[in-house]
Amino acid sequence: MIKWLILFIIMSKLDELNVIRTIGRGVGTKVKLVEDPKTGVFYAAKIVKSRDDSLLNYLREALLRETDSLSRINHPNVVSIVNWNGQGVYVKKEDRGFYECMYILMELCPNGELFDIISRTGKLSENVARGLFHQLINGLEACHNSQIVHNDLKCENILFDRDFNIKISDFGSCAILRDRDGQVKTKGKNEMYMAPEMHMLQPCNGELSDFFAAGVILFIMATKDPPFQRAILNDPYYKHLASHEIRFWKLHRKADLSNEFKNFIESLLAYDSSQRLNLASIKSHPWYNGPVANPNEISSELELRRQQAVIAAERAKQQRISAGENAGIIYNRGRFFRGDVSEAEELSLSFSYPADLLNTHKVCEKFNVVNKYSQFLTGLLPHEVMTILSHTLATYDSECEASTDSYKVKVSIVTEGDTLNFKVSILESENDLYLVLFKLESGNHFDFMPIFNAIVEKVNSINDKPIE
Repeated sequence: MIKWLILFIIMSKLDELNVIRTIGRGVGTKVKLVEDPKTGVFYAAKIVKSRDDSLLNYLREALLRETDSLSRINHPNVVSIVNWNGQGVYVKKEDRGFYECMYILMELCPNGELFDIISRTGKLSENVARGLFHQLINGLEACHNSQIVHNDLKCENILFDRDFNIKISDFGSCAILRDRDGQVKTKGKNEMYMAPEMHMLQPCNGELSDFFAAGVILFIMATKDPPFQRAILNDPYYKHLASHEIRFWKLHRKADLSNEFKNFIESLLAYDSSQRLNLASIKSHPWYNGPVANPNEISSELELRRQQAVIAAERAKQQRISAGENAGIIYNRGRFFRGDVSEAEELSLSFSYPADLLNTHKVCEKFNVVNKYSQFLTGLLPHEVMTILSHTLATYDSECEASTDSYKVKVSIVTEGDTLNFKVSILESENDLYLVLFKLESGNHFDFMPIFNAIVEKVNSINDKPIE
């Protein structure tokens, strides 16, 4: 049966499910957008696969832990599990073989990650952030009532459903509360969100460490920036926050924040866990009980941000059509614009590609069921986007490997404390627009997003004439 499927299959299959695209990835895991062909319903499938046996065993244990945890929690702000299979079969498209895998099938959150929305579209007002934070706390309360500590809360694990309600996801690192004091000994995975006692490898109160991470998430929602690198006393930011010094807020002076918000953050992110807010004190704090944007206001605000990107793409397309076939994207006096190529300055490029137009694969209708903010629509032609991309990447310490038969580039960038590895590809979308996809393979999201945003800004800033 499997061999017959390999011979005739056009798209990849996960058991009887159609695989549409990859929507997330981790070490040894991928999250795929899948469709039940019988019902037309879309789901997210988290698949475990690794050639390293020791890593594979660890990932299987994590997936079983996640399956057990999600089966015990039933709450509108926690992603729900639909099914799981310890002996699934993944059949690759275009006759490329198959492999056995373990996976869990979950509800689909089509409006993507909180991290993507914030880093791509900017900070949220306190009223909107407060409404989302209420949902986050409600979801955590349900977890803790089920004796489960998430243990890896971060903006990337906060998803949005169709109506922009928060869904807590990724319970692979969760821990079970086994005693009355709520003590857990496991270590978190993302240092930016870890409470001080976790950095010191001390047993910690699991509920309070989750609330600490929630406080970091709240700060990012309201400012777009992380509050610190690590919650340790020699961190140049956290040392001021831990001692309640006003200098911490001066370092974040670009954020216009209320005094109640500042007090709330200092209390959530306290160095001494005994001084940190618990559930009751969170819910009784004046900031928590301030004005809250209702669900319709939150949904409208976030949907408007998404639509602005579509408007920018349509504007670029109209400029291209109006300029005619003889006008291209050129660089002059420090910026790109559409005009006569004879006026162009010589460009520094990080990679080159053939002069002939390359192939672009069309995006299927189901591809955009999930809104990914690390992708964008544009009205520019693919080779024009590649010119801007190549020039922008030349300003970084980057190495690029461009495909010779399609608009795809592998990029490696060395930053101050990390190495980013990501892929860029361009697909043909509807209405004479193109979809530019970025896939971060490894590296820190906060280092990656400024680079992504710089590229998007240059693409979206194309005008039909230079600035006089």
